[in-house]
Amino acid sequence: IHIMLVHDVIPEIFPEYLNNSRKKKYWKLTKKAILEADKIMAISSRTEKDLIRYLEIEPERISINYIDVDEIYKKDVSDARSKKVLKKYGLNPGYILGGGGLEVRKNIEGLIRAYHNLLESNKRTRFIKEFPKMAISGKLMPGLAPLVTDAEKIVKELNLTQQVKLLDFVPQEDLPALYKNALFFSYPSLYEGFGLPVLEAMNVGTPVMTSKRSSLPEVGRDTTLYCHPEDGRDVEMVFRNIILNEHLRDELRRRGKERAKNFSWGKFVEKFFGIIENI
Repeated sequence: IHIMLVHDVIPEIFPEYLNNSRKKKYWKLTKKAILEADKIMAISSRTEKDLIRYLEIEPERISINYIDVDEIYKKDVSDARSKKVLKKYGLNPGYILGGGGLEVRKNIEGLIRAYHNLLESNKRTRFIKEFPKMAISGKLMPGLAPLVTDAEKIVKELNLTQQVKLLDFVPQEDLPALYKNALFFSYPSLYEGFGLPVLEAMNVGTPVMTSKRSSLPEVGRDTTLYCHPEDGRDVEMVFRNIILNEHLRDELRRRGKERAKNFSWGKFVEKFFGIIENI
């Protein structure tokens, strides 16, 4: 029996990722394995739809099986741990957190530009007394442009070096504390097979704003705020709303933690063995 767990079909949707012979060969072999599988598990209904649309897989061969986050995001973060992590990255609580990688499809450039425009607007109208700073996690690899966003270059061009802190690669052990101490987590990605960072933040109890695209509304449901990721004005509007509305942030925290309980590795394993038994 050949079962494939498919997270996404990004190379098929974004062929620019196949920019060398090694990647092309790898995707060719992966696609062959998917096409020949007896049963396919997709980690979201978005991935299921993409398998049907792009690889012409028969729907009856696909089952949806949601994944979950690492246990580290389900544990309480102590004040001592928060202080240690914030000191390590030179941060104070109440920043806007962006992250999940610097691939172009993650739309970090759109995130930074929306932040810049709202910051400039605040200088003119002072709708908030102390505008929050921004912290962005993700390995800085400008040499991999155009597949990876040169966040450092954009921050310098927009004169945001005092407002936006680029954290570079952040080990997983530090992420729960970074989520916990953020005003909110912003993830306006253009495409995700699932969107684990959104579920990570929800587990920690961090308010989330994310994209209306791909699988992200499927994960967040009514527990997050959504934006059109390529519409800078829309991103700014959602930013402003969540910055100004403390009650909204509290509600998103509560809803997010509740929604996160729907995902578990126990359920995943149970469904996995159920699929095997029915083949």
